[in-house]
Amino acid sequence: MSMITDIHNPSGEIRLIFFNPLGMTSEYWLKDLKIQEHFNHLELVFTDYPGYVKTAHISLDSFEELASYFYQEYTLLPPKESICVGASYGGNLAAKFTQLYDTSKKLILIGSIPYGDSSDKEFYNTLKETLHQNKLFDFSKYLIDFSYTEDEKNENPFLTLMFFTYLKNNGLNRTLLQQIQHLEGNNKYKIQRADPLILIGTKDPLIRSDYRDKCSDVFENYTLYVHENHGHFTLNNNYKAIQQIVKYIN
Repeated sequence: MSMITDIHNPSGEIRLIFFNPLGMTSEYWLKDLKIQEHFNHLELVFTDYPGYVKTAHISLDSFEELASYFYQEYTLLPPKESICVGASYGGNLAAKFTQLYDTSKKLILIGSIPYGDSSDKEFYNTLKETLHQNKLFDFSKYLIDFSYTEDEKNENPFLTLMFFTYLKNNGLNRTLLQQIQHLEGNNKYKIQRADPLILIGTKDPLIRSDYRDKCSDVFENYTLYVHENHGHFTLNNNYKAIQQIVKYIN
């Protein structure tokens, strides 16, 4: 199954590869953020994970295996500098892909923790339990409450219902369980060459007092921007953050 769903501007000298948050497709970048409007001089590659968009589930036990699976498709693209951009879960895949295949010295991570600890794994266990019990609405509520700020939820009070309907219609239980297992197994590691740009929001519950220490554990150098009053999806309604990405790439 192909993970690449869309390619924009294939003649661009630099390629951006976008990896999605947990539970989302490439529509997050293309429709929610309209990210393509900000990078029309670059090649943009959008992906969906196996098991999404009514594609077959594929057993892949770790971020390493998922990165390897995507690399088979990546090698079919024309060679050029390729910068991975990942939000949340997608940031972990972006970091792992860059570590394994050295596609660029640059890497862009949005609302993504370098590796999980006991607090994170407690949350993952809660998500897994609801999926095992087929409580999709509870799963949807946990994830939406975690991912969106109160202001964002007030602006769209149907977020949980919309996400629940999407999950129910697409039969994602097995794929989501596998992705949560990827997060659980994402232990501390080291990336030598990449000097990432990291964007986080102050209202993201993933971001705790030891976040900079975790980044330093994994990356020798990095640039961190913290956005006040933004949550887990740091780019939502955040032109400043997108401009920070533009400047970093250029």
